[in-house]
Amino acid sequence: AGTVASSFPTDGTTATPSAGVLSILGTNHISTNGSGSTVTVTSDATSANTAGTLVARDGSGNFTAGTITGATGLVATTGGVTATAGNIVATAGTISTTNNNITVGSTAASASANDLDFLKSRTGGVITSGDTLGNITFQGHDGTGYIVGSQIISVNSGTVATNRVASDLEFFTHPDSTTASTQRMLINSAGNVTINTPDSGVGLTISGGGLTSTGTTTLTSLNTAGVVQTNGSGVLSTSNGTNGQLLIGGGTAPTWANLTQGTGVTITNGA
Repeated sequence: AGTVASSFPTDGTTATPSAGVLSILGTNHISTNGSGSTVTVTSDATSANTAGTLVARDGSGNFTAGTITGATGLVATTGGVTATAGNIVATAGTISTTNNNITVGSTAASASANDLDFLKSRTGGVITSGDTLGNITFQGHDGTGYIVGSQIISVNSGTVATNRVASDLEFFTHPDSTTASTQRMLINSAGNVTINTPDSGVGLTISGGGLTSTGTTTLTSLNTAGVVQTNGSGVLSTSNGTNGQLLIGGGTAPTWANLTQGTGVTITNGA
């Protein structure tokens, strides 16, 4: 059914087993000698694939997997795939895991750590303003397909030149409805942070620690000149009296009091 051998010399020519199978048993191996030598494993044609290379190792030690229709190019059933140096690259398709995690770790005895880089070019050249630089999505299956629940996108947002790639960072979440994921927050290239109008409630809640502003703070809800006061529930508003009135604390909230002058000064609480 096949050829079993402890060695299979070729003397520079193609070695082809007579019955289609070459089995290497025990501690034996396939080896090549000479600079730039290549080991290639090929397959015959099937109903889904033409004959071609399954995997090849060139003289520099690089492995190349051929195209296999309806199948995964590389499957590690146990042990995983480890790159002790260099990269694991998928020029097309995805690198995925079924039940476990994709982990990036470092055991180097140094202060350096690992990087997760999203590289964007146009055929190896300069990008165009408005190009998406990277996209991270968190998806869940709804019974029909995967739906984006949350998303972080980096988009080029300005002039592209040497050492100059401006970008915005956009944050999305999916509302509790059939509406698609919606942009909730934006950090633009100038460092300005915009929190968009929420579906309900308030846009920003700080549960502890307070809020410190070292610059000018503008509250567009207080767009009427006057005295700033609170309603007792933490809502700020501005209030204007009329000429001759005095704002006096009334226990729960201050009120405007009328001032009248006769033989003395009379203060009448209320408008």
